[in-house]
Amino acid sequence: MKTCSISGCSAHVKGHDLCAMHLMRLRRHGSTEVVMRPGPQPKAKPKPKNEALQIAKASNSELDGNQVRILRVLRGGRELNRDELTRNYNNEWLNSLWALANKRPPLIEIRNYEGDRKHYHRITAAGKAALKKAEAAAATILECASKR
Repeated sequence: MKTCSISGCSAHVKGHDLCAMHLMRLRRHGSTEVVMRPGPQPKAKPKPKNEALQIAKASNSELDGNQVRILRVLRGGRELNRDELTRNYNNEWLNSLWALANKRPPLIEIRNYEGDRKHYHRITAAGKAALKKAEAAAATILECASKR
């Protein structure tokens, strides 16, 4: 029987003068050379289960967990309308929304477009700053906790 045409390989020929292993390498990778697969990727640090609550705690009672979640959604550029809020969220969420609008300076702006009778919400510069400050405080707290 014929042996593989690759130097140093003494396996029997499967096709094209190559053994099964080298033939499969040629088909899969276009070459009979050894192809190294990448090893396992390092795992990302696990995020805390309720990150919004940790950010709220770090904000020294300026924001609660629901308010942090609302500000993050609005910061992403998506507007929330009243139908969405009443359908998807509970009264705690709505109360948090109004609390954000009533803070001084207001952290969100609630607008009513006449004609379609819907309320739209937008994060203000003060809201972005408050969220950024709370997230930075939470990151500092988490860093200190992880070093211990």
